[in-house]
Amino acid sequence: MWNVGPLSFLMPWALLGLFALPVIWWLLRLKESEPKRVVFSANFILQSLVANRKISTKISPWIMLFRLILVGLVILGMAGPLWNSSGKLIGNGPVYIVIDNGWTASNTWASRQTVLNDILGEAERSGRPVVVIPTAPSAEGSVAFPHRLSAADARRLTNSLQPHPWHTNRSFAIDTFLKSRFVKRQERGDVIWLSDGLEEPRGINGPKSTMSELIQMLDSVGPMTIYLESPNQLPVLLMAPELDGTALKIKARRSRSSFSRGIQVLAFADDGEILGQLPLVFSPGSEETTGRLEIPSQKRIKLSRLKIRGMRSAGAVILIDGRWLSRPVGLLSGSANIAPQPLLSSEHYLRQAISSFTVVHKGGVAELLQRGLAVLVVDDSKHLDDGEINAIENWIERGGVLLRFAGPRLALGVGASDTLLPVQIRQGGRTIGGSLSWQRPESLASFTTNSPFFDLTIPDDVTVRRQVLAKPSSDLANKTWARLADGTPLVTAVKKGKGWKVLVHTTANAEWSNLPFSGLYISMLQRLILLSEGVEGGNRTAPLFPIENLNAFGEIIAPLRNTLAISGSGFEKAHVSRHHPPGFYGTDTARRALNLSQNISKLSNINNLPSDIKI
Repeated sequence: MWNVGPLSFLMPWALLGLFALPVIWWLLRLKESEPKRVVFSANFILQSLVANRKISTKISPWIMLFRLILVGLVILGMAGPLWNSSGKLIGNGPVYIVIDNGWTASNTWASRQTVLNDILGEAERSGRPVVVIPTAPSAEGSVAFPHRLSAADARRLTNSLQPHPWHTNRSFAIDTFLKSRFVKRQERGDVIWLSDGLEEPRGINGPKSTMSELIQMLDSVGPMTIYLESPNQLPVLLMAPELDGTALKIKARRSRSSFSRGIQVLAFADDGEILGQLPLVFSPGSEETTGRLEIPSQKRIKLSRLKIRGMRSAGAVILIDGRWLSRPVGLLSGSANIAPQPLLSSEHYLRQAISSFTVVHKGGVAELLQRGLAVLVVDDSKHLDDGEINAIENWIERGGVLLRFAGPRLALGVGASDTLLPVQIRQGGRTIGGSLSWQRPESLASFTTNSPFFDLTIPDDVTVRRQVLAKPSSDLANKTWARLADGTPLVTAVKKGKGWKVLVHTTANAEWSNLPFSGLYISMLQRLILLSEGVEGGNRTAPLFPIENLNAFGEIIAPLRNTLAISGSGFEKAHVSRHHPPGFYGTDTARRALNLSQNISKLSNINNLPSDIKI
């Protein structure tokens, strides 16, 4: 290769063709032979014509120049010209290419490959060997490739290189590379670092060195050029959602930037159906943005994953498991001496209403709590002893929702003094309407904004004929989620620990109201069940084996070959690694989601880089 300032030629010998231009010019200027004269008998007819057309026997200088320029351009093209081809490499030894190929590189991997091919092309033209050092460990555990390759072999290697859905381990990769015998035998060369622009998170993969410290360690190998992502291309990390009443509180995190940035979060079902979408905006200088995603209850149970639109990264995907979805309901068996007609019983109404959107189990207190529940429903026919009350209290503290219904027993004061009621109950109850009363059954008042039933439509024909009354108190208004038109409470609740105690002041069947006949009854039950923390299901101590994994681009794939099981008891503290890629673990009926954002509290930009490196 021959360089002339910023212009280089891959095949400079082709420029020898320029010396042929004078010969070509001489050949084009050769005079053409005179035309042969033939006597034409009718030549006298043509003698009277005036010839206005002039035929030149010489080539115009401009045409000659144009033809010579065309020939010269063809010769220059055959020489393989390159403009500023020597801008990336300045040394003479090997080219050391460090590549951040963790999850943070996946969204811009195509452009990264383009830059990589340009560097390898220059190394190939210079005849320089190449060493490739990926910073994310492979699934087998290897990190560096401490072997000198030709540029062509390095291109084949990097074309097959893919980002991994876990974090980089730069410290281990650089240490392994510098300690290899290969480095000690090599002369100084060029170090090219294709960086993701972020510092590695602390507390993952052991002790960490900062990017600045690692660059200083590589100073003995050669001068460094580092490629950083532009601010609008830096990765965004989608965090696990939090339950916020009937909605999901969505949070996204990025590194600090002076630019604003908008994203859109989509909610998907297993079959690819879009269940909802939420636009989020990072304001200038902010690192987090949050929003509430409302999904109808009948669709919420199908939620499978959340994903940032247009971003191909494992960090832009949140897999949803039973902690957000599985809401098994326990229906406490009534007293044996109370046997109403099956189709008129509270149990029948509740089972028909709840089983349309979640699983319903029936049994005693000990049996149901051991099974794992999100909601426990107790109608008026069940008497609870002190041991059962204590067990339920502890369960509520951990996030369970107790849903109680009133009835004749509670109206008479039976069980009205136990601690499982959100409010104190007056004895006797209240009858509204009837054959001997001027009053008519009361309709429902509109739900207030502090109620989980807010925005539900109340049918005009829903009325209540009887209810139990709460004793007046200073906080009764805050505990009331539903009222009758006259202002008396119909649903009251109080939070205890992570859970709730909820009381419906009428029966679960149609004995005291016609509410169970309406669609509002089902909608109210759905909203109450969504208040729970949810459950994971299965044995919490048993090992959880991989079911599906995410690749670095956020696509669901079969479990990787070296993926290991995770202890059920240690799942909450687990973090993504080559042994535990992001994905679903457990069984098909009781699966847990390990997301990449688990146990990551911050994304930090690379700072304090040495002043002598080229960026």
